[in-house]
Amino acid sequence: MRFRQALEWTRDALGGLARALGTVIAWCVIGSFVAVTAVSILWKLDAPPIQGLDGAAAALPSRFYADMLSFEIANLSEGPGDSSFSTKNVASFLTKLTTGIDPADPRTLAAQLLPGAQGEGNIILIQGIGTGPADYPVEVPPAPHLQEPAEVPLPDGYPSTGEEPPESTPQQPAEEPAPGEQPGGEPETDPAPPAAAPNVVFVYHSHPSESYLPELDGITKIDEAYDQNDKNVTVAAVGARLSEELEKKGVGAIHSDLSYPWRGAYDESRKTIKTAMAKYEDLNYFIDIHRDAARKDKTLLTHNGVAYAKLYFVVGQKNPNYEENQALAEELHYRIEEKIKGISRGVVGKKAGSNGEFNQSLSPNSILIEFGGVDNTLEECYRTAEVLAEVLAEMHWERTEAVKANAAPSEAGDAAAPAGPEGGAKTQ
Repeated sequence: MRFRQALEWTRDALGGLARALGTVIAWCVIGSFVAVTAVSILWKLDAPPIQGLDGAAAALPSRFYADMLSFEIANLSEGPGDSSFSTKNVASFLTKLTTGIDPADPRTLAAQLLPGAQGEGNIILIQGIGTGPADYPVEVPPAPHLQEPAEVPLPDGYPSTGEEPPESTPQQPAEEPAPGEQPGGEPETDPAPPAAAPNVVFVYHSHPSESYLPELDGITKIDEAYDQNDKNVTVAAVGARLSEELEKKGVGAIHSDLSYPWRGAYDESRKTIKTAMAKYEDLNYFIDIHRDAARKDKTLLTHNGVAYAKLYFVVGQKNPNYEENQALAEELHYRIEEKIKGISRGVVGKKAGSNGEFNQSLSPNSILIEFGGVDNTLEECYRTAEVLAEVLAEMHWERTEAVKANAAPSEAGDAAAPAGPEGGAKTQ
C-alpha cells in the first residue's frame, strides 16, 4: 500500500516537474524570439520610426487627448473601451514608437522582417498625420506592354539626352519709314514686354506616363494606370500646372515632359537634368513628380469640404549627401502642413527599390514628390500643386531675400531704359 502511494507521489512529482520545465522552456523560447526580433529590427533602423514631437503627436490616437482631459474634468466620460493609459495601450504605443511595429497590425512586423517586403530599404523620417508606421510609398511597375514609351518623332537636331533645341528668333528686316515720316520721328510702339524671371525651378518626371484611374476610361488595374500617348492625363499635367503656378508667383520654372523607358528611367532623366543645368545657370530646385500606387484612403485629404491629393516627400539615401536633400524635404513638409494640416503624408528615406538615389546627388535642392495615388483625380492634384507652388515661392523669396519679380525695380545697368516690373513669363 505504502509502495503504491509512494509510486503515485513520485509520478505526480515528476509530472509537475515536467510541466514546470516545459513552461520554463516555452517562455525561454518566446523570450528568445522576442529578443532576437527586437534586436534585428533595431539593428536595421538608421533612425527612429517616429522622429520629433510632431511625429509622436501624430502617432497618438485621438482618444488619448480625451483621456487626458478626463483627469482634470471629473464629469467627462471616458467612453467605451480601454483607457489610453491602460497597460495594453501604453505597451502598444511604446512598441510602435521604438520599432515601427503596430501590435494590432501584423503587416508591420512582416514589413520589417521579410526580405522583399514593402518596407525593405524604407525609413519613415517624418510620419505625417494619418500615416501609419508601415505606410511607405507603393510602387507598382506598369504592365509589360506599357513599359516602353510611345514612339514620338523628335524634331531635327533634338538630342536624345532630352536637351531642348536652342531657341532662335529670326532677324526681322528693318522697317522702312512710312511715306511722309520725318527723319528722327518716333513711331508708336507697344510697351516692351516685362523681362522674364530667371528660371530657378526645373520640374520633370522620371516616370511621366504615371496616371490616375479616374482619368482613364475603362482602366481598373493599378498596373495599367499609365498613359503613354496623352500627357494631359498623367503626372506630366500636374508638373505643367505646378510650373504655371510658380510663374504666376514670379518664380521662373521650366517643365520637361520627356518620356523614358521604365527600365533605366532615372539614368535617362539624369541626362535631362544635366542638360538643363548647363543651359539654364540659374536653376536651383529640381523636382521629380511621381504618382504613388497607394489607394484613396492613404492619398486623399478633404479640407473644408475641398478634396486634395496628399504629398509624400521621398529622399534617396543612396546619395552620400542625402542629409541636405532631407533638410529640403522636411522644410517643405512643415511649410505645407502650415497651409493645410494633413496634406503631407510625411518624409520617407529610400535606400532600395527602383533606384534609391533618384538623381538627388546632382543638387542639394533636388527632391522626389509623390502626388496622390492611383485613385486621385487631376483636379485634386491641381489643387495641391497650387498650395505647393505657394510654399515653394515663399521659400525661394525668403532664401534669396528677393522681392517678387513683378514688383522688382530694374537693374542699374538698364537705367537708360524706362523702368518696368519683371514678370514670370512661361518658359517651355
